[in-house]
Amino acid sequence: MRRDGFGEMPWFSCLMAEEVNLNEEKNCSLPKKKAVGYALFFNIYSTWDGRSLYLEDLYVDPAFRGKGIGKEMLRKVAGVAVEKGCARVDWNVLHWNKIATDFYDKLGAVCLDEWRLYRLTGQSLLEFAGKERL
Repeated sequence: MRRDGFGEMPWFSCLMAEEVNLNEEKNCSLPKKKAVGYALFFNIYSTWDGRSLYLEDLYVDPAFRGKGIGKEMLRKVAGVAVEKGCARVDWNVLHWNKIATDFYDKLGAVCLDEWRLYRLTGQSLLEFAGKERL
């Protein structure tokens, strides 16, 4: 992850949400920070719409949910998309994750029922690529 996100040519971007505790240690001049959420995303390209972003993960620690953190991180991702001239932000959600689907519906996101996700992985990927191993 360090290589792929923070190397010379990063494959993804990541926004972090942090809880800052200013009073935890009086002897320390720097505030203590604790990661409470993240949004991991990257550039994609649509032949129909052009530049786009794909949100791979949006996660908020359960103890911090319901406080607007997820909404704010998604708003920041949307802001990055607008700044980059993107036409859209795409992501997937598991069909059984009602909490997430309700959240995305409230934001005005549209569920694209006509699309299905396909994946090649492992041995199927190797065989299709005509390779013995990666």
